[in-house]
Amino acid sequence: MIIIYFLTLFMMNQSIEELIGLNIDNIPYEVISLDLEHKPNARAYVASNQNIKYSTEEIDLMLLTTDNNGLINSISADFDTIITQDFYDALLEKYGTPDNMSCPNKIMKVNEQFHENGITAVETTTTLRSCGFHENPSFIIWNKTKYQIVFSLDHELNKSGLRISKKFILSP
Repeated sequence: MIIIYFLTLFMMNQSIEELIGLNIDNIPYEVISLDLEHKPNARAYVASNQNIKYSTEEIDLMLLTTDNNGLINSISADFDTIITQDFYDALLEKYGTPDNMSCPNKIMKVNEQFHENGITAVETTTTLRSCGFHENPSFIIWNKTKYQIVFSLDHELNKSGLRISKKFILSP
């Protein structure tokens, strides 16, 4: 009984990126299985409202995908705000300098589609340039040994997305 409690306590204190590669049945969160008809070799799960922390921020909903063996290969979450300086500083302390930070540079193409229900969809294609945090990046990427961390930031909608995914090593 003490060993199980210790294991659960340890797992609740681990960072969510440490879930990459674990079996979905061995994580400390209750999950709901989703059906992925378009991906027969993968499964998806949702964990929500469970006090999940990522660095200094709390995650309300986390999407996890696994392979057919139940091993977690990606974690996604959204934040209802743009990454703050304090949050970014905590990420720098934990992961070091990002491997890539990009901002839009030049608009290459804008495609608008008008739908019968009155909704207009706009697709914009841009080139990217390297930038710093104070230049409002669209992407911040850390490439770690076993996983990659990607933040996508939408400054117009004041939202940030997080995706942590397993690094797949290609054999020569």
